Amino acid sequence: DSNSPEYTKRFTIKTLTDPASKIVTEFVDSYNHTHGKGIMTLDLVVLKTADGKVLDLSEPLNVKDKSDLYITLMSVKTSKTTMKTTVKTTVKSTSVTEKKTADPYRSIVSKAEKLESSQHLKEARSLWQQLLSSDEYGPLAGIKLGHLVARNKNHELAAKYFSDAISLAQKLKGNREELIIEAKLGEGQAYAALGNMRVAAERFQSVVSSPGKFGVDAKVGMARLLLDSGHAQEAADMVMGALSPPYQEHIEGLLLYATIAERYEKNEEALSVLLRLVVTNKEHVPVKRLLAKMFAKSGSIELLKNTVPLNVASSSAYAFLATVAKDHGAVDAACELLLLAHRVQPDNHSYALNYVHALELKDDLSLAWNALLKHMSNTTQCTVAGVSNGAFLAAAADGRSDLDWDINWITTEEPYADCSVAGFVPTPVKRQALNDESLDILALWFAGVKIRYLMGASIISLVACIEPARRSSKQLLHSTTIRNEHAYYCCVAQVKASHCLTKTDVMDHSGDKIYLCGDSHSLSPAWQKFPCQDKEVVLTPKLVTGLKHWHLRPEEDFYPKIHFERVVKTIPSGSTVVFIFGEIDCREGILLAVQKDRYETIEEGMRCTLGYYISKLEALAKNRKFTILVHPIVPVLDETRSLVIAYNTLLRESVLKSGSLRWLGGRDDSLFKGLLTQDMKLEPEFVLDGTHLHPSYLRLLGPAISQALEAEVGEGV
Repeated sequence: DSNSPEYTKRFTIKTLTDPASKIVTEFVDSYNHTHGKGIMTLDLVVLKTADGKVLDLSEPLNVKDKSDLYITLMSVKTSKTTMKTTVKTTVKSTSVTEKKTADPYRSIVSKAEKLESSQHLKEARSLWQQLLSSDEYGPLAGIKLGHLVARNKNHELAAKYFSDAISLAQKLKGNREELIIEAKLGEGQAYAALGNMRVAAERFQSVVSSPGKFGVDAKVGMARLLLDSGHAQEAADMVMGALSPPYQEHIEGLLLYATIAERYEKNEEALSVLLRLVVTNKEHVPVKRLLAKMFAKSGSIELLKNTVPLNVASSSAYAFLATVAKDHGAVDAACELLLLAHRVQPDNHSYALNYVHALELKDDLSLAWNALLKHMSNTTQCTVAGVSNGAFLAAAADGRSDLDWDINWITTEEPYADCSVAGFVPTPVKRQALNDESLDILALWFAGVKIRYLMGASIISLVACIEPARRSSKQLLHSTTIRNEHAYYCCVAQVKASHCLTKTDVMDHSGDKIYLCGDSHSLSPAWQKFPCQDKEVVLTPKLVTGLKHWHLRPEEDFYPKIHFERVVKTIPSGSTVVFIFGEIDCREGILLAVQKDRYETIEEGMRCTLGYYISKLEALAKNRKFTILVHPIVPVLDETRSLVIAYNTLLRESVLKSGSLRWLGGRDDSLFKGLLTQDMKLEPEFVLDGTHLHPSYLRLLGPAISQALEAEVGEGV
């Protein structure tokens, strides 16, 4: 048949969570194997459905069984005039006209470099792999691939890429010396990471006499080997010798010198170098990590005060350094630094806000609330749209219980809380643009409501006070710098409104406690009671902000993990604890990690991250004698529900195999299935704000908890 495609390939897709680029890459490789390397390249391919819709190669391939997909090749020249290609997922054909270019690989190099700079590392790796067989670009591709896989700790493969790049470059005509030097340096770094000091030293030694930055890099590499083998003074001497003009600001060299100084208690030298580095390299993670480690040491804050005297002018530096400390686990140091900054500028709302948040990370809610009130007392006249900090203080002192108030959440284009009680007259809403100071004040108020809710205290008087100011903003607050505080506030206000609507008395906290340890999804079921095992229990929230399963890996120092550890310590040993985490992994963690080439597939990423979660929970069950109930990841967001369903399947399997954990919903997954309709949409009655479940899902959660507690581990749970 003259209309038949020249090339067709049929695919059977086992995992619909894999990105479309996986089968396209296989097709490109297969086609080139048949027709000659380099004829078709991934960067010139467009994938379409039968109706012409272009598919995103980075997204999962969402097509029906036996679908035909079409590969369209963008304008590329070869000696042929036309080729027909079909991919059948079968993948079916399309005609393409090819034109000849002087350098068919140059565009691939350019696109790979752009993908790297935008952190699309998986796609970049695929393009570099296509270039490995190219004489012109093969050595460069090998070096790029070596660095890419080294980023994800695959140092053995990195060493091979660098070695192959050296061999290829040595065979080629022309001057390839710079590529060979860079590859030898990369190979040395890979072998150093693998612990093969002898080979690493050989590679570094072959480069140390090279002119320019590569020679300095090699000397720093040699110095690091000396330090790791216990020769600190020789290491310091070598690195200082390498840092001669024009390389006196060499980041890795200065960082290594600071590492040596910190390790051997030369703290003043270490701090001086690190402060010098962080000023010009604010996003350099190893620099910030070592600086946070410094601040966690006793006496380091005093040393900082001697180095950088504390005053109004330097307070912003202290606030910035507090962020550095917090981001890498030195939460106590962050609190101290922010308190110092706030003391010299007591009217600075941003410092106060960050100090309150740092105290939250210590899970010291009473101290956080009192710090917030103190700031309000010192700034009573500060206002937002006619509402003052003084008014907030008055609302906080209101003696009426939430049971005395009515609160309704009015769903309009700009939703709001309508609060009423005898004698209450709300402040009129005055629409206006809010400046940064006003936004910070609002954020403090929002944080106060969240803190009071977590403490189990009344909050409606605060909501009634805040709403006119919040509604006055001409900006959409969810798109401003205070979007997180605003999101928590709105969630809590809506939850409280639902309690009022259903006449649920959540102010009586007597009875046995079951703890809800989770991200923001722990807020909606909190403070409700239900009968369980012949007694009434109250669901008590233990919020951990922003925690992903990924954060629970052993080497992590990011503050959500520290917050988790602090929160868990406040839960009495032997308690029953429901853990609700994982939604953030599905919303942003897993897909981003695959994009960055940390995992080959989405499923691999899921299994890895949930493994950290399971290991942590099993350790808590053993060491703290917790009865642990694992809550399914909530399937509220339409955009991520397919990913949530896939993740929950793997998570449930792991929990059911565990000898110490219980899955809420049991083997039949009744809790998770009960949240969804037959067409896998969220049941309308459980819709709250588009992100969280409505508190009414307690009618499913309560029985699931009772069922899990009544069964032995391994008996259907």
